[in-house]
Amino acid sequence: MLVRLLVILSTVTYAVWPASLLGQNTESGAWTWFTDVDWDKNQQLSYAEIDSECIQRFNRLDDNKDKQLSLAEVSSFLEYYNRPDKRQLQAIIQQRFTLIDNDKNQQISREECLHFNRQLLANCDSNHDGLLTRPEWQTCLTSAD
Repeated sequence: MLVRLLVILSTVTYAVWPASLLGQNTESGAWTWFTDVDWDKNQQLSYAEIDSECIQRFNRLDDNKDKQLSLAEVSSFLEYYNRPDKRQLQAIIQQRFTLIDNDKNQQISREECLHFNRQLLANCDSNHDGLLTRPEWQTCLTSAD
């Protein structure tokens, strides 16, 4: 169950934004995330790649530069979002935000972002070599169904 939740939420830290917002279903959004984070294009993700993606995305969302993400910062894009499923998206963002906010202080720190991404990698890295390969990601996606 935890792996399923992490896989579904992987596109979250892609930035706590639902893949459906980007016009993608969950699976294609998850593959887009993998491809985008694989900066050296070697068909596997390292902790360094995952950490770097997390920090970059975190910094883009941190409007007030206080090194914490509030729910308002994470969901600010909804102000410009005029689709009928806006309330549903807000509920998904709230759920995902709460999951990542380990200390329940209504803020996501960089450390919580990194912890979430590393937990995803650890749960999907079936051979425990510290790298997430495309086949391991596929297995993770398949087991999430």
